[in-house]
Amino acid sequence: MENRREERVYGLKNLIIRSEDKEFSAVMTSISKTGVSVIIDTVLPTYKEILMDFEIENNKINVKGSVRWVNDHMAEPGSNLKEIGILFLNPPDNFIEYLDKILK
Repeated sequence: MENRREERVYGLKNLIIRSEDKEFSAVMTSISKTGVSVIIDTVLPTYKEILMDFEIENNKINVKGSVRWVNDHMAEPGSNLKEIGILFLNPPDNFIEYLDKILK
């Protein structure tokens, strides 16, 4: 197992990623205080700033992020699924409080 700087919570959760005027469905695979890993069927450029819509405890929370890495070798040959890592950019306080609660 690789060493991580931040604690992570693993699990699948749907979210929406918005980039410019487009929306993409994604599935979160893990989350930490600094970022999230998602599976998506669209390649987003590294360092592209995006907006993520999370639904947490029946509340919609928008979090700005920046794509930091893309893994396009995770799926079966012929699949268009990609795994991307996104760094949170100035997440709102209620989102940080939620992360503190789930990462204990």
